[in-house]
Amino acid sequence: TIDGQNLNLDTLKGKPYLLTFWSTTCPGCVGEIPVLEDLDKKMQGTGFRIVAVAMPYDELPEIRAMREQKGMTYTIAHDQTGALSKQFEIRATPTSFLVTADGKIAVQKMGEWKAAELEQKVYAQYNEQFQSFAYVALLLMIFEFFVFVRKNKWFSKIRICRCNWKSYWKF
Repeated sequence: TIDGQNLNLDTLKGKPYLLTFWSTTCPGCVGEIPVLEDLDKKMQGTGFRIVAVAMPYDELPEIRAMREQKGMTYTIAHDQTGALSKQFEIRATPTSFLVTADGKIAVQKMGEWKAAELEQKVYAQYNEQFQSFAYVALLLMIFEFFVFVRKNKWFSKIRICRCNWKSYWKF
């Protein structure tokens, strides 16, 4: 990263992330910074990360100045050698890759993101995880309810009445 930390893309596996190649001299790249910043704030606490990779021709002082000027809080790396740009075959900026939790590229986009489009793509990656989380949360709530009912001995106050073919609870 531009802060001197090593970043290995393999360490990001397990959660979806957005890898975007950009340049300080690219109007589209600079234009999408607020979109990326807004998404980064919305996704805090989910494990989702945005990694912006500055191109080899960008100078480190320019990248840092841009980060300060635009208030960029997501991870910024500098592809000084151009190896990452070559690996991903970057021909123009901005170019983004939405990577799934298992490390596969789900979406590749050349050009500037629109906020609604980007959010829809990211939320689609989280849809299964959110559904699983909601299911587990519901089960925990049901379990806590029954623990509460048992603890307060509500079952002794409930009786089942049978009327014709129906059964219902009466308190």
